[in-house]
Amino acid sequence: MSNDFKEKYKLPENYRKAIEEVSETNRKRTEQIDEIMSALEEKNLDKKQLNIVRKTVEELIQAGTAKFELTPEELAKFTTIPTEQQQKAAYMKFIKDQAKGFFMILELIKEQIRLLIDNGQIDKDVSVNMYARVKGLESAINNEDSNEGQLEGKLKVLDDVFGITIVAKDKKDILTIKKHISNSLIKVMKSKPINKSLKDKNGNILLGEDGKPLPGYTAVHDTGYINDKAFEWLDDIKVDGYKEQIAQCIKEDKEAEITLDDLEEIDKKVYTSSEELPVIEIHYQSEEEYERAKGVASHTAYKQRRGKENVVFIQQKYLHEEFHRFVDLPIMFEWTSHDDKVRLLDRDETLFTMYPYLRQLQAKKEQMTH
Repeated sequence: MSNDFKEKYKLPENYRKAIEEVSETNRKRTEQIDEIMSALEEKNLDKKQLNIVRKTVEELIQAGTAKFELTPEELAKFTTIPTEQQQKAAYMKFIKDQAKGFFMILELIKEQIRLLIDNGQIDKDVSVNMYARVKGLESAINNEDSNEGQLEGKLKVLDDVFGITIVAKDKKDILTIKKHISNSLIKVMKSKPINKSLKDKNGNILLGEDGKPLPGYTAVHDTGYINDKAFEWLDDIKVDGYKEQIAQCIKEDKEAEITLDDLEEIDKKVYTSSEELPVIEIHYQSEEEYERAKGVASHTAYKQRRGKENVVFIQQKYLHEEFHRFVDLPIMFEWTSHDDKVRLLDRDETLFTMYPYLRQLQAKKEQMTH
């Protein structure tokens, strides 16, 4: 408060002293906060995290309870942001609790699609494909777009770790599958039809020769969990094939954020109710929609549009083999109705699915080694 203001309103002496005391307190508080923030910048916290720390420190100073020893133990008193190790531990516990349930759900969906084919509701000569993934640590936790403000006090809500895409020949077949799964397996919490038109680099909608907007990404996104009726069928479901494939994956990637002991723990998991199984996100698409999406709504296209994918950085990581399962790579599966088993994609197949331009780099690499 300026001297002009105090003079104009002729504040009583006791008011003036009170204002000066508050001003001095604020000055000291600002100095203390600046000192703390300067030290914390060396701890590699991003801007959002630093703002949360500042707010927490201000509240503690106001209450007169703040201490300023900047050890990791004292840092925990200023902020509830979890450490990297805490995030990893929370994510791996989540995976160990729910991965087996996800594999069981995959098998149930596979069986139900086969049932539709056997009953003649879908042509047996037509291929139905299913793609599934379990997110890696970085993608699962550091999803800022959909978790704004959730760093304070808790981890990101892990509600989209397990995802499935079901692709059928046309919309008629995909509607048949969606209706059957919704009725027999999944209690849908949220269903979201998506129909986005193609746009140019300036954001203008592109039109076809007929004057209508060109289709871009189209799909139906359902989010839900297994219903009580389907839960009773889990006793007959076997997931040994998943265990064997993931065990081989772990042996190939020594730095995978999961161990064979973890895999044994996952395998021993027993579920007593449907509520213990994971929430899953299912995308339903026709073959045309799926193929189009690989160009306009792929992982690469999405990340690059948001400025979150550095192609050179990705290429360097690939060449130096620095991608690791359950860290910065998901585990991905595929199944076609002409096959018996769901197949785990290997490391390169996963990378080429996420970053198609790496195929060209791989081809050049092979040319140089021959």
